[in-house]
Amino acid sequence: MMSWDGELMGYVEIVWVKENHSGQYYPNDVIVGDWEWGVHVLVGEDKFLGGGRLAIWLRSLVHYIFLADARTERVIGEPKETNVAMIKTAVNASFHVHMTIDFSYKRSVLLLNPQERFFKSDKLY
Repeated sequence: MMSWDGELMGYVEIVWVKENHSGQYYPNDVIVGDWEWGVHVLVGEDKFLGGGRLAIWLRSLVHYIFLADARTERVIGEPKETNVAMIKTAVNASFHVHMTIDFSYKRSVLLLNPQERFFKSDKLY
């Protein structure tokens, strides 16, 4: 569960991509490593949208993931294509848009965040 100033603001799921159903939809040019994590984020109430909260929380989450296991070379996200705010926030947190992919239940943007790129961007503020 995510919180802001002690108040619950949403839900985050961190998954091993190889064990998650989403990995089977990735294109052939995205080879999923053994230690890659995927992130799914859901903000609960509208009052927590905007104000830079998600940017701070996402950067902190990705930073934690990389520090938790040094073998992790990349963090992956796949927000719904229409979630422009999330995609913009992820790009500002060092993710890059790889391509659009179709799941059986949604059209998503495949976002990749390599460890080296994340730490070189120095966006931990």
